[in-house]
Amino acid sequence: MQIIAGSLGACTALLLRDFTPALAGSNSAVARPLSLDRGGLIDASTSYLLEHFQRRELSPVEVLEAQVERYSHSEPLINARTETHVDSARKAAKESEERDQKRTARPLEGITVVLKDEYDVKGWLTTAGSKVLKANVASSNHPAVDKLMKAGAVLHLQTTIPEMSLAGVAWTDL
Repeated sequence: MQIIAGSLGACTALLLRDFTPALAGSNSAVARPLSLDRGGLIDASTSYLLEHFQRRELSPVEVLEAQVERYSHSEPLINARTETHVDSARKAAKESEERDQKRTARPLEGITVVLKDEYDVKGWLTTAGSKVLKANVASSNHPAVDKLMKAGAVLHLQTTIPEMSLAGVAWTDL
């Protein structure tokens, strides 16, 4: 199982999958086919992206832009986004691209990651889906965020959660 750079196509920010069942109801699995059109970039696995970044066949900036385009079109229909951080993500993706060129890439260099609105990122609004926290700006990073950033991940979007994560369905009045 690997982290996939995901879009909001399935209303999830960070998808965990690497294989799809070969047949419905089958326990066997086969690698997912991948096209390199804009949609293929959105569904590409982390290992695929890292390999192609290193070969300079893809760029973290290109992948980020494909994802931004995708969620810009799908967001009005699914209402899963709380905040976007595209400008800072573009800067981080460009820095990742430069590290790839210098061969100084970190383990997740340039991989885009979307966070649920419960993980603090310093300077970002983090509401945990609650009106009580609607003005809460994080003063520090959650430890998981620190690890992602240290590994070279590019954070660009926050998605909704039910208030304080106390329900199995993600909705919010914010």
